[in-house]
Amino acid sequence: MKILIYDREKKAINLDTQKKDAVVLVKNPNYIMWVDIDEPQKEVMDWLKETFGFHPLDLEDCVSLIERPKIDLYEDYHFLVMHFPIFDKTTKRLSPIQVNIFLGTNFLITIRKGYIKALNKTLEDVSKNKELLSKGTDYLLHKAIDDLVDYCFPILNKIRQNIQNAENTIFNGATRDTIKDILFIKRNIILFKNIIDPQRRILKEIEARDSEFISDELNVYFGDIVDHLDKIQDSLVSYGEMIESLHDAHQSIVSNRINEIMKTLTIISVIILPLTFISSMYGMNIVLPIAKNPFAFIIIFSVMVLMGLGMFFYFKIKHWI
Repeated sequence: MKILIYDREKKAINLDTQKKDAVVLVKNPNYIMWVDIDEPQKEVMDWLKETFGFHPLDLEDCVSLIERPKIDLYEDYHFLVMHFPIFDKTTKRLSPIQVNIFLGTNFLITIRKGYIKALNKTLEDVSKNKELLSKGTDYLLHKAIDDLVDYCFPILNKIRQNIQNAENTIFNGATRDTIKDILFIKRNIILFKNIIDPQRRILKEIEARDSEFISDELNVYFGDIVDHLDKIQDSLVSYGEMIESLHDAHQSIVSNRINEIMKTLTIISVIILPLTFISSMYGMNIVLPIAKNPFAFIIIFSVMVLMGLGMFFYFKIKHWI
């Protein structure tokens, strides 16, 4: 847990504030406080309840595995539950991570389970930006959400790169792992859409509502974030169509390859069939034409070779091979 305190009078930033020292500053308008919690343990949640008086159900939502995205408005604070995507480079899978946000007059509290690069970077940048902190917690909220949304674009670019790699693989010779890669990409696109869409609704609600904790000046800025989410959503729709086309192309190539293999095997079988018939006939223990001829083997073998070559060139003329 990290506690960042900004003193408006002294224009000083303190990054080493302890929990016991932060308690007396909660309701003091001269101080701006950002509490970032990366692991919501019981001790920390109890401290939040006692210090800020948050509703028990909101604190319960913070420790649940995946809570539905929402925004709850109270007289003393706003509570937001938002989801953002994270990409695992090892498994190439996308998964949602939950960020819980409490916004008050002079405090911003972010709670998540695990490491989020964008949020850590925001905290680092804000700790050096006195001008931003002096504007208030609503600007701090915008900065945090804006950075989290901007972090979606590198993931979006990664999906596009994976689509291009899959396309190159398909047209350079599809492998057994190609269909697995395509299905992974389709799964990531669908999950990305499901993560992004509820966040648009929440931010539009923030933009539309009048709030004593969020100034009207920020409406246009939250609207800009919504535009970014719309752009991501449009890109995901386009990528979904592209991967569907690649899936169809892959199926067509595989089907065509199977047809070519079956065609080759059929032609070989047709050529061998009469030769097998002749060899089986002369393999019987009965008297057959030229069977007693001293050159019988050479004659029969020559006939079989000529018959096989004749059928091969006939198929070649017909463009069956």
